[in-house]
Amino acid sequence: MLAAGGAIGRCYNPDKHRPLTKIGAEGPEREPTVMINVSERAAAEMQKVISEQDTKDAAIRVFVSGACGCGSAHYGMGVEDEIAPEESIIEMYGIKLVVDAESAPYLEGAEIDYQDGLMGHGFTIKSPSAGGGGGCGCGSC
Repeated sequence: MLAAGGAIGRCYNPDKHRPLTKIGAEGPEREPTVMINVSERAAAEMQKVISEQDTKDAAIRVFVSGACGCGSAHYGMGVEDEIAPEESIIEMYGIKLVVDAESAPYLEGAEIDYQDGLMGHGFTIKSPSAGGGGGCGCGSC
């Protein structure tokens, strides 16, 4: 779980971007779903990364880059300045997160945080839809 103060990003649908919806939702009146939770600390670190870019329209892309033998997804993040019309945008804390349609189901309910400790620092992504069970040796399960 995220520490108190975490934000909830809601997808929106301005002109060319469609909202992400809950799996199994039906009909044209689907409500946007809460998709990704971001802690205030993670958002602050994302803002630092974006501010270092040469473009004012930079966003953070969150994606799934495959799975390991036990079924746990491998997550990634990067800075993006080109967003395709079919991709979804989640805005919170003054940042934009971009998610492609293939990654969206794996990121439903995901929590992004930023850790800074003796063993290192960086973003963490935890998702309730992750497989798991361990034993494959990938280090993420």
